[in-house]
This record gives sequence, structure tokens and C-alpha cells, in this order.
Amino acid sequence: MTRLREILDEYDPPLRLVRALDSNAVHIVAPDDPASPSEAKRLSELTADEALELALALRPTICGLGVSVRPGGRGTYVGEFPDKDLCGRCHRILGSEHQHLAFAHPQPGDPV
Repeated sequence: MTRLREILDEYDPPLRLVRALDSNAVHIVAPDDPASPSEAKRLSELTADEALELALALRPTICGLGVSVRPGGRGTYVGEFPDKDLCGRCHRILGSEHQHLAFAHPQPGDPV
């Protein structure tokens, strides 16, 4: 949690949001850490867990859920949603300094 808040303070990344289709809750995708860039690997170099994550297009959320955002997966990226759909745990993990970021998105029915 501490590193998440440091990333938000230092880099101000936009929050990516994903709706889990089984619960209809909207979760915050864990931002990548710019201080530790990932290395490109060949498929043959991936561990079994890394290969599965890649195949399923799993995106970790800050509350710990892994949501598959590929077609037929259990999640989809969203840009607008009612605030009530936001995962409470994701909201709490942001901390008081960053919680407002979770509500900086269009609401359904907002003018375009």
C-alpha cells in the first residue's frame, strides 16, 4: 500500500478502472511502478504463472483481485460508472490523500 501511494504522489498516473463482470464492482487497476520497469522476456523464458497471466490478460487490482480483461474474460475496462459501483476496499486502500481520484470520472448520463 505504501508504494502505491508513493507512485500516486510521484508520478500522478491516471487511474485505470475495470468492472468485474461476476460482481459488477468497479476496481482500480494497480498502476505499474515506473521505478522498476519490467524486462521484456521471450515466451520460452516465462514462468508458468507469468505465461498464465499473459494468456488470461490478468490485470491486478489494488485490492488484490486479478481480473481478466480479454474477450470472454471476467472483466472489462470502464471509463464511466456510478460511484456506488466502486469497490470499497480499493477506495480505502487509496488512502485519504488519493481517494478523490477514484471519483474523477464521468457518471452515466453526464453530457459529453
